[in-house]
Amino acid sequence: MKIERSEYSKHPHLRLKKSFGVFYFFEKFVVAEIGEGEHFSYENAKEIIDFSYIYYGSAIKIGYISNRINSYSIELALYSKMKKDGHQLIVASAIIIYSEIGLKMATLEKFFAKHSVKRCLSLQEAVGWILRLEEFKY
Repeated sequence: MKIERSEYSKHPHLRLKKSFGVFYFFEKFVVAEIGEGEHFSYENAKEIIDFSYIYYGSAIKIGYISNRINSYSIELALYSKMKKDGHQLIVASAIIIYSEIGLKMATLEKFFAKHSVKRCLSLQEAVGWILRLEEFKY
């Protein structure tokens, strides 16, 4: 389910449309909806991370939710590149799976990620998991 059709569309957020997808910035997490057929590269991720630092500030930690409503590819090396560049903004990621291939890709990504990654079956499950993390209990 797209964010715009969910209950979360009524919560305060900032919508950022890029050529490769749409990103929704909430208080403690970002939801990404990457476009159909796109290749999500490190350069794309860096653009969103740089914007996140501006939007949230440099001291905050956030969750990242990948709402896989479309089929696209991802540069798996982006996880190691982000760590090498010292990005510490994201404490955990949730990947919402809508297909068998999505499950396989999420499993592969989980292997490469340097932070906690949960595979979820719904937007509600992903948001709930992110908000229950110890890092957000303040």
